[in-house]
Amino acid sequence: MKMKHFGHPRKRRHLAVLVVLILILIHCTAHQDDPIQKYGIENLDHLGIDSKRLARAYQKADDLGFVYAMIVERGGEIAAEYYFAGKTENDFFNVKSVSKSILSALLGIAMEKGIISGLDQRISGLFPEYHSHIRDTRFHQITIGHLLMMRGGIDRDRTVFSRVFYSANPLKAIFEESLLFEPGSDMIYSTPLTHLLACSLSRLLKEDLKVFADQHLHGPLEISVDDWEIDPQGNRIGGNNMRFQTRELVKFGRLYADGGIYKGQQIVPKDWIEQSIENSLTEPGGNWGALEEIGYGYLWWLGKIRGYDVYTAIGYGGQFVMHVPELDLLIVTNADSEIGWDSADAHERAILDIIRDHILPAIGQ
Repeated sequence: MKMKHFGHPRKRRHLAVLVVLILILIHCTAHQDDPIQKYGIENLDHLGIDSKRLARAYQKADDLGFVYAMIVERGGEIAAEYYFAGKTENDFFNVKSVSKSILSALLGIAMEKGIISGLDQRISGLFPEYHSHIRDTRFHQITIGHLLMMRGGIDRDRTVFSRVFYSANPLKAIFEESLLFEPGSDMIYSTPLTHLLACSLSRLLKEDLKVFADQHLHGPLEISVDDWEIDPQGNRIGGNNMRFQTRELVKFGRLYADGGIYKGQQIVPKDWIEQSIENSLTEPGGNWGALEEIGYGYLWWLGKIRGYDVYTAIGYGGQFVMHVPELDLLIVTNADSEIGWDSADAHERAILDIIRDHILPAIGQ
């Protein structure tokens, strides 16, 4: 009987390889088109989270192009974690003004230890060498509490940041500023105030602020600051330019969510945390994108998103550590911070939009 010819064996092998490659390509394409698979999000029913909706949040973050990391955690369990633009869990990010909320925690620890006598403690006496540079005598009225609540009277960052932090002596430059109002009478967000606060704490401690932070906050919380910028005089920059991994920021956020306790140890006093997330503004501050009814505590931003109360650390360009107490939900992001003022504002608002439009709607009641 005549055998049917199916072609040369080598050609058949080539055909088989081609079929396998096509199948792999189809699988990979399907994988890329499915955000649940692409971002490694599993079934989250046990956390009351809609995986499909949450996956769309990660797709939106990916589409923005400037988000580097996003972690969603609920009740102490990480629900989803992904790094964009080639970043990984091992990367350290400049958390910018998230550093302010970390500084607030250090103040609370120092208060409990009696290092600070109270929020009404005036700070000018800690810097006698700068008294001759004070042009506005109202500086002598500024207290720890004024600095903690951004009520010191120094102008906003867009006006003074470069003038202060690009100078040869930032503390001297701060004391040379003219105040816009009587300390305590109003609130303007200004990083020179938190630098003055950090320097005040360091002088009360009589040591490098990082040494205190490593001993009483970072060490017990099992995190490490990769870098914390110092000024030309050797002072740690207060409220700016710390570098952490994203997972470490989750630990910090969970510390506050759990009332200052980590692994059974009270690291930050519970009453300090409660005071820190109480609004210090006399009137609601209006809206900023998706964040409504804005308030300010002890170096923490407060407000509402989709009707939920939130408190959040916010860093320039899109660094967020946000807690939604009613849902026991943490949202932590890192993003590109090497951008201009207007771009930073736009990026922060875009991340808030993702939280409002995609992450919160993914949480079941």
